[in-house]
Amino acid sequence: MAKREAVNTAPAYRIEDLSIRGEIATGGQGTVHALRSGRLVFKEYRPSTVPTVDVNVLQRLVSFYEEAPAEVRAWLNARTAWPVGVVTGPGGPIGFLMPLAPERFFTTLRTASGERRIALRLEHLLNPPEYLWRVGIEVSDRERLLVLRDLARTMDGLHHHDIAVGDLSPRNVLVDTGHEPRCFLLDCDSVRFRGMSVAPQVETPDWTLPAGEPPGGPAGDRYKFGLVALRALAGDQSTRDLSLIAETFPRVTAMVVRALADDPASRPLLSAWEKELTSEIARASRTPPPPRPYAIPPASAQPGQGAETSGEPGTDIDRSDRRAVPPRRPRPPHSLTVWLCVLELLLLLAVLR
Repeated sequence: MAKREAVNTAPAYRIEDLSIRGEIATGGQGTVHALRSGRLVFKEYRPSTVPTVDVNVLQRLVSFYEEAPAEVRAWLNARTAWPVGVVTGPGGPIGFLMPLAPERFFTTLRTASGERRIALRLEHLLNPPEYLWRVGIEVSDRERLLVLRDLARTMDGLHHHDIAVGDLSPRNVLVDTGHEPRCFLLDCDSVRFRGMSVAPQVETPDWTLPAGEPPGGPAGDRYKFGLVALRALAGDQSTRDLSLIAETFPRVTAMVVRALADDPASRPLLSAWEKELTSEIARASRTPPPPRPYAIPPASAQPGQGAETSGEPGTDIDRSDRRAVPPRRPRPPHSLTVWLCVLELLLLLAVLR
């Protein structure tokens, strides 16, 4: 594909020179296309979105990557879907290129319609053992803590470059719970880069800051990381109930209390989580918790949150309402209901005799 240099040393690509393979995903902001190169994808903003995009900031994001030392670029490639090139159309910039997530962030999910290869998002882990067992996700408390530690390290690394994640939500984070658990950030054009944003900052419902606090700052990231830690360890999409983790993870619970303080200055730095998470990791269970037998829903039950998300990484482009609804409490198995009815009938016949 032909490349020409744009301002701020940001590489620019003409859309007519891109070898587009097909559409991957679509959302409120635009559409993500696969490219035949296989290494990158193209996020194309909708015509209605283009006027809201600050092209100068988008170019700065790309220039930051282009001008960074090799070790910083490698770090970004391993942990983020960072913009690496501006795409222009006849009227100017219309989107950008970003990398695909590594293969390690894919998994096979069991669904009502069969097995499906998807990118594993943090939102999948925010569910109870019964849901995880049903869809074939095995994750222990230790692995959850390792994912959280890696996420804290990633966010802390961005903060050192004066970059805030902003709209941190479990849908924007891919996870690998394998031998060396790791995370990968999506939606990186929504970050706040040295006080500037490509588009107005937004927040995912149930992941909002205290009333009156503007989004997009490091203090807001610290608050939302506290929510992520609580909900990831509780296996719940929207809880704020600290009692769910207090007995099992006392040191993390104390950090969550501080992180969720209304006063931004009281929240611990992301680097401060390292010691407490490492302490919990050392004594955490390595065995995935078993499901409660009576709570396992039938295979035809509605999939929980995240079960049908897009299988392509680096493509979370819909910043519309993403309210995460926890799975419904499953009913007792049908066979158990039948036996209870039979038992009640037998008792009634005995009384009548």
